[in-house]
Amino acid sequence: MKSMKIIFLLVLFFTLAKAKAEDPFITIYLSFKVILNSDGTRPDFISNEQINNCIDSMNTLMDKTGRGYRFKRLEIIEIGGNGDPNGVSRWASISFLDLKDQEFWNFETLVRNTSPQIYRWSTQAINVYINQATRGGVCSRPTFGHDVVTIGSIAIINFPPVFLHEIGHYFNLCHTHGCDNNCKCNDDKSKCNSKNITDDEVADTPLDDPCWGLVQMIKNNPGLDFAGAVNLLNNLMSYHNLNGGTQEYISEGQLDRWADAMDERKSNVVPPTKTYNRTSVRNAYGWFIHPNAGAPQPITNQINYFPEYGNSYKEIRLSDALIFDKRKGGHGIIFMRSGTYHSGGIKINQPITFRATRAGSAVITK
Repeated sequence: MKSMKIIFLLVLFFTLAKAKAEDPFITIYLSFKVILNSDGTRPDFISNEQINNCIDSMNTLMDKTGRGYRFKRLEIIEIGGNGDPNGVSRWASISFLDLKDQEFWNFETLVRNTSPQIYRWSTQAINVYINQATRGGVCSRPTFGHDVVTIGSIAIINFPPVFLHEIGHYFNLCHTHGCDNNCKCNDDKSKCNSKNITDDEVADTPLDDPCWGLVQMIKNNPGLDFAGAVNLLNNLMSYHNLNGGTQEYISEGQLDRWADAMDERKSNVVPPTKTYNRTSVRNAYGWFIHPNAGAPQPITNQINYFPEYGNSYKEIRLSDALIFDKRKGGHGIIFMRSGTYHSGGIKINQPITFRATRAGSAVITK
């Protein structure tokens, strides 16, 4: 049975050393590719302003988490059109939701490897392809070894949480009803990837099923109270209220998993041929510290991960976090577990942001 402990979010942050205004945030860059219809029109006539409004809405939702993540548009590029229905615009009228897995991966191979210049693939941002026919979104978790987000214009215009849901997958979040379960409530379970109710690999999210209401959630999760059930109902990664605009809750455990994926830590180790780098899409790192943390243990048998910092969101010492962040260019965020930290006379001479994201206060003393 999964832990039912509800963790309340305490947000406390301050910045030490002189820094730019954007330094308290880790910026995640987005590269939008609008797939034009063959006649040159945009899907649902989506405008740059509507895309920007979607980003603003997602940032408002992320602000509630207290983690300091901020989305920023790198570019909006039109591709296709030119009266050629068999060129790039052939994807305008195809619902990515209806494609079988292999067909979707073939699309990614096309845009990422075969024709990256035509499809304007970016190595510095999350690549987002907007088309006409898709009425939701599709994205792969990094453990599947894929690296593209596809979404319909209607979702961008009317349902920003749907787009944020797909970015959650990009950073390794599963559905609350299971990592191996993509079925909606009324789907024929024999025709979709389902193992009934499965685990989402996050300890602080209750068991879930897309067909459950609040009563069933509480009944099937002993110890879960009404507030916890409401959070599950409104969880960003659930299939409840998909288009209702209330998918606004992200648990602390989910945010930890997000941080792991963004910084490519050990919990996301997969065969090297399937490892796609998530670190290039943002401008700084995050570090977890704990008052009782010991010296980090070297890990030498994992590639693409910090040899000094190899465990899943492993808490380290303040002094080590400062060293690691400086190595990575600085301007990172230190996530403080609750407790009292004795600095021991450590001098902080680099731009760094501290955020306390667990129940209870976090205090630094001499």
